[in-house]
Amino acid sequence: MVASDDPGKLSNSIKEKLEIIQKKLDSLQGKLVQGTELVGFMRTTFNDTSRLWTSYSTPAVWSPNHIGFLSSTGDTLQSFSDELDAVTGKTDDLIQNVIGLASASAVIASGTNAFLFTVDAVPRPTVSPFFYSPLDKYKKHKDYQRKLGSIDPILGQTYGELIEIVNATCSDPTRPGMFLARQLFDHLFDVLAPDDDVRNSKYWHEKTEKESKDKNAIWRIEKIAYSAFEKVSNPLRAETLYSASIQTLEVYKLLNAAHTRGALKEAESSQAVQSMIRITQEWVDSIV
Repeated sequence: MVASDDPGKLSNSIKEKLEIIQKKLDSLQGKLVQGTELVGFMRTTFNDTSRLWTSYSTPAVWSPNHIGFLSSTGDTLQSFSDELDAVTGKTDDLIQNVIGLASASAVIASGTNAFLFTVDAVPRPTVSPFFYSPLDKYKKHKDYQRKLGSIDPILGQTYGELIEIVNATCSDPTRPGMFLARQLFDHLFDVLAPDDDVRNSKYWHEKTEKESKDKNAIWRIEKIAYSAFEKVSNPLRAETLYSASIQTLEVYKLLNAAHTRGALKEAESSQAVQSMIRITQEWVDSIV
């Protein structure tokens, strides 16, 4: 720490350290993403090789002339497997270290922001002084992924992919995140409110020519109404979810901007993705 009695200098020193840490975290994430991509390429390579080997490897194919090649290939694969075990062991150590850093980051953030709320500053910080630990966030998302998977396996998979893109992608995660967030919404309400069930309910009405070219069309608001009042056991919670449907559909409209060519409004688009994640979590909490 800078040895100084000047609070301004000390404050600037903290700012510089925060910027340095952010750059280091960006660099670490970039390296981990690169490693994940390379592991993905290796998985694809070995999956393809395994399928090819299985399709051609029949007893009739081999003869004593192939023993040398087969033995050498087996030895090579064993060596690769042993090296992979060693790398995986180092990765386990790395993950444990990252978990420790993640916990420490939450303590630092909460303590710093709690202190800032005591400072007589104008304007006051707008962020909450209390932060979830990154590890707690990770566990929470895994729990929601499991709950969504209990409703429909693809829902859990889609949620997991969305969280992975939002948090583990260095290149622009916003646009693909918007597509997945919208897909998550549509799939959730397709499962909760099947078309035939909605059409046979009091929440649907046959559309006039002015309303739609398809008289049997189902609007998203109708699926939300059916899901709220038919799938949520608590009537007060159901009413609240339905009352929030206008805001929910506004978020959905914002996600449609993913189709726009050119640059996105980054802050608005990112917020729309986070809002849809939270909306999904609220529905899961009300149903599961």
